Amino acid sequence: MKYVLLFTFIALAAIGLYANTEVKDCHCADRETYSFGKQLFSRKVPGFTSPSYPYGSYIIGLDGCVYFEQHVQDTIYSICIRGADPKTIRQLSERYAVDGSHAYYNGKVIERSLVDVKNFSVLRDDNHVSYAIDSNFVYNEAHVLRGKLTAGVFKSLDQATLQLKADGIVADKNHFYMNGNEIIDANQNDLVRLPVPYGMPNAYYGDRQNVYFKDKAGVLFKLDLADRKTFSVWKNYGIATDSKHVYFYGKPLANIIPQRFTYLGWNYYKTNLGIFYCSDSSIAFDPISDDAAHFQLFDRMNIEGTEPDGRHCTYACDGSAFAKDALHVYLKGLVVPSADAITFQHLGGNYAADSKHVFWQDRILEGAKPEGFRVVDCVEALDGQGRHFIRGLIKK
Repeated sequence: MKYVLLFTFIALAAIGLYANTEVKDCHCADRETYSFGKQLFSRKVPGFTSPSYPYGSYIIGLDGCVYFEQHVQDTIYSICIRGADPKTIRQLSERYAVDGSHAYYNGKVIERSLVDVKNFSVLRDDNHVSYAIDSNFVYNEAHVLRGKLTAGVFKSLDQATLQLKADGIVADKNHFYMNGNEIIDANQNDLVRLPVPYGMPNAYYGDRQNVYFKDKAGVLFKLDLADRKTFSVWKNYGIATDSKHVYFYGKPLANIIPQRFTYLGWNYYKTNLGIFYCSDSSIAFDPISDDAAHFQLFDRMNIEGTEPDGRHCTYACDGSAFAKDALHVYLKGLVVPSADAITFQHLGGNYAADSKHVFWQDRILEGAKPEGFRVVDCVEALDGQGRHFIRGLIKK
């Protein structure tokens, strides 16, 4: 009985604390704060009622702040929302909410200069598909659809055949939009997103006859040279191939034979024209070496070590995109001018050496000699003079 009374007292005290807390007392940290399930809340935001196992909930904290409580499997992440007004906020769906000044998606402010809060409403928010609308714009998740699909155009679509799909697709029997841009030549009923790495900003799509690419602006354009039957998306950096071409972020690469195109790792590619390096779509896909026969990529290396308690262990250290051919040493596709390719060797992690120097990435470790230099684990090393290096810097 005494425990029930104690719990009741704590609960009443918490409610009293909230009642005496004004908006001005809410100060989120400079960075988002996560409570990881710690009980910080006094009551839920009015409006939408979450199901038994919600994706997310907007909740008023004991400190007077508004939090977005996100449920991921068995863990609850509580994100403090900077600037949200606990007096006016209403939850519209599992992900959307509005207060007197802003609209929110997953606890993040939607572009504040554009949103008409008074007329903001949810069109769909289920099964990982989220759409909303106000007097001017249509929103997919937290993104404004900026093309031809304005709020006025959306309301003129045929409601009986209207579909709201993932990837910003809005369609009726006569129209097909992706990210607000009207698509003319794709068959919406057959269009599917082809396999791409999770989280990539760009994507390949296909219908029964054609292949398309969606660029960073959300515009879908047809790949006129692509062969749909043999088209295959690779699992790295926007690469795709068919029987006749290699594509990089939707653009065919001139004179590269797909049957001789190989991914080596760490953004290096071996082709009939030599070795290429590219890690981003904004960088030209140009060769760095024409010496494919002697090209060597330094990848993962196991380093034998000892734990503080004396136990033997093995550290599996990734490479640092070091590579070499007969004449040059490369780091992330750039020549390391001070390194000698003939005597260069990877020591583990970001450490390497040639006959004269020891390197941390492309930087020479002044005073360190290759003789006696030993990598202890993936970031630490010792030289023959008793100096201790951590990430290429001498430990003091």
